[in-house]
Amino acid sequence: MANIKTVNSKSQPAARKILDELLEKEALELTFAKIDEFCSKKAPVDEGDSQSVSLMLFLELRKNKMSRGWVWVRGIKKITEEKSIFHSWLEYEGYVIDPLPAFVISGEKYVPGDIIIVKKEKYREVSGFKPMSLKSEKQVLRWIEKISGRYS
Repeated sequence: MANIKTVNSKSQPAARKILDELLEKEALELTFAKIDEFCSKKAPVDEGDSQSVSLMLFLELRKNKMSRGWVWVRGIKKITEEKSIFHSWLEYEGYVIDPLPAFVISGEKYVPGDIIIVKKEKYREVSGFKPMSLKSEKQVLRWIEKISGRYS
């Protein structure tokens, strides 16, 4: 089962309170199952994995009527001139919520199986990812509808 971890925060961010409430109600079942699936295959997490897990978390927030103010983010990090990597996460009230991290922050290593909640500025500094697109609930739903039409 995934662990929710708040990084370097003296107070408990609102995102943590929301996730804890949903966890208590067992309302993050699909997100946790997806994370467990990735962890059990013991393969490196790829870009599509972070996209699907962060999207799953967003949709479970929506299903529980708690997605207002949350943003789904697709980010990019340039490795070389020719190569970039992509990663997805959520943001809420100045914090990043990353359900598939692979970073060291303040000396602690976070890995898939952890859902981290960290201040947005710290996350971007440590991860090296820059946002490419930020989507609100309405935009996420439109995007899902659009890509669903391509594959049906």
